[in-house]
Parts: sequence; structure tokens; C-alpha cells
Amino acid sequence: MGSVKIKIEELRILFEFLEDNLKDLQRIKLAVISLKPDGVVIPTIAQNEFPKFNIRPFSTIGATKHWILH
Repeated sequence: MGSVKIKIEELRILFEFLEDNLKDLQRIKLAVISLKPDGVVIPTIAQNEFPKFNIRPFSTIGATKHWILH
């Protein structure tokens, strides 16, 4: 399984770019599924720092499906 290593400032730059250039992305639900606790850090920070983006961390596919469909 892969991992992502990114600094908070780099994450901020990424989401500011997306916010400025990909307005349609804000209408999409972005789910991140992770079996490890450290895998939810980035989507949790993004969720708090950039509430315009509908991003949520999950640990199960069932919970993810429920959120996406409702």
C-alpha cells in the first residue's frame, strides 16, 4: 500500500490552486479510505481548512458508500 507525505503548507497550496482553478471540484464528494489512523490526517486537515471541498476520511467501504450515496 502506498502513502502520501506532504507538508501542511504544500497541502494548503494544493487546495488553494484547486479552489481557484477547479470550481466544479467543489460539487464532488471526495472520500479517502484508510485502514490506518495516520491515513486520515490529510483529509481531516483538508476538511477543516477547506470546507468548500466535500472531503471526508473513512475506514470502511460501507461507510464510504453510505456517505457518497446520501
